[in-house]
Amino acid sequence: MPHLYELPEKLEALLEDVVDKDTGEITPEAQAQLDRITDQAEDVACDIAAYMKNLEAERGAVETEMKKLQIRERSLKRRIDWLKEYLATHLASMGLEGKKLQDGRVRITWNKTSSIEIYDPVALPGYLYNEPKPVAPTPDKRRIKELIDDGQTVPGARVNTKKYVVVK
Repeated sequence: MPHLYELPEKLEALLEDVVDKDTGEITPEAQAQLDRITDQAEDVACDIAAYMKNLEAERGAVETEMKKLQIRERSLKRRIDWLKEYLATHLASMGLEGKKLQDGRVRITWNKTSSIEIYDPVALPGYLYNEPKPVAPTPDKRRIKELIDDGQTVPGARVNTKKYVVVK
């Protein structure tokens, strides 16, 4: 079966050969050839659409599996965090905080971290605040569409209408 992009070329070549240049008529044999090309185009288009449906189903299955894996990953991370806190708390309560421990499977060490706590933001001098990033205004497309739909002209905006293929 030919590719979809090849069919217009075949159709054009056939039309050049089978249409009587003087009368513009097409013979019944030529009409049968045209019908075959059209049928082929419809078959190829349906084959492509069926393939698209398969890809969409696979994409959906992958998306579903990714969501399940993300849930599982978050659960594992929470369990690890809890166990880390549990271990630190109980080692500290036994006087082992800061002590390095190890066996043939694992090594437990301690790190120190620090962070800044802002307990009274009002008391901070102004120069210690970051400059806010300017927020660029964005057009309200919903409102613009309502105005255009109501017949008003909106400078710098228009409604673009396109046709697109839907495969179900």
